[in-house]
Amino acid sequence: MPLSERSGLTPTRSVLHVLLNQPGGAPRHVDDLQRVLGSEFDFSTLRLEARDLRVNPLRWVRSVLLVRQAIRLRVAVVHAHGVRAAAAVAIATRFDRRVRSVVTVLGLHSLRRPSRVRRLVSWTNRRILRSFDRVIVHGRSDRATIFDLRLANPQVVNLIVPGADVPVRRPAAAETVRSEPNVLWAGRLVPQKDPLAFVRAAKRLPDVAVNWWLAGDGELMEACKSEAPTSLKLWGWQSDLETLLYEADLFVSTSRWEGFPFALIEAAMAGVPIVATDVPGNRDLLLEGVPILLVPPGDVAALGQTIRSALGDRAQLRRTGLDTNHAAIAVFSLARMGEETKRLYHDLLSVEKFPETPTSRL
Repeated sequence: MPLSERSGLTPTRSVLHVLLNQPGGAPRHVDDLQRVLGSEFDFSTLRLEARDLRVNPLRWVRSVLLVRQAIRLRVAVVHAHGVRAAAAVAIATRFDRRVRSVVTVLGLHSLRRPSRVRRLVSWTNRRILRSFDRVIVHGRSDRATIFDLRLANPQVVNLIVPGADVPVRRPAAAETVRSEPNVLWAGRLVPQKDPLAFVRAAKRLPDVAVNWWLAGDGELMEACKSEAPTSLKLWGWQSDLETLLYEADLFVSTSRWEGFPFALIEAAMAGVPIVATDVPGNRDLLLEGVPILLVPPGDVAALGQTIRSALGDRAQLRRTGLDTNHAAIAVFSLARMGEETKRLYHDLLSVEKFPETPTSRL
């Protein structure tokens, strides 16, 4: 709901989501939350321009003022998504204890790399996260990073695994054995997702009868086109991935790093076996009991060999798909995600005043 339409909101159940206006999992996650909990809370959304949250004091002031303006419209809970949005919220709510605050963070594993810059970034993240009343993480890897680096008080950290709105049973036709299996890669064609690793793995397996599918768009589209073998089809961006998922025999993720991969959740819910890079985020699915074949990031030879081995035993591949489907049903439920988030919001709203945390607000 636009901020201009919020005059009739109930103060005790109004939640403002603050996130960056850019592609990624956060916009979709916010949409899912608002759809699932729309009858429980009055939601509004503030999308900050990513360019305003770079190192530019005037642009920072603009973002903070936008958050302050939104909070004045009788907001009870501010829910920030991502560290940069959280920084603007932390400053805007520094002296306002009437507003409860929660932040969802992901992709913190890079802070473990030893360097002076990383130590400074860790200190900054610690100051930001400790200014919030609650911290949400999607995966066990990020929770471990927060605990190990003492980025937040462990008592306020909540693990809430995201859900996916994908039918959990694949059509019977998708369980048939095809003479040429369909291997699907889907996502943004950007360096982080490393789609060229998928394209190059396909080129390394000319002797394997496979339909290679790459769905997505982005800055690496031309590079993918120039290296793609004739057996690889470029689908472009697909707003509805379900059709391709239902026809896929194997899903591949080649990300060099991840927060929490929604594409893998969708594939798992659709019962598609998964080959993914061994990075935090992807690894979190394995920790939640979803069977995944992991390969080192950037290792095209290992990726090709793993795909070859997975496709070599089609009966086992189908059994893995069923196991993936069953595990995903148990973990990635939108209803469960909504219930756990609702409980957190109610906990925040039921406390009249929070005790001071060891590190005060920014």
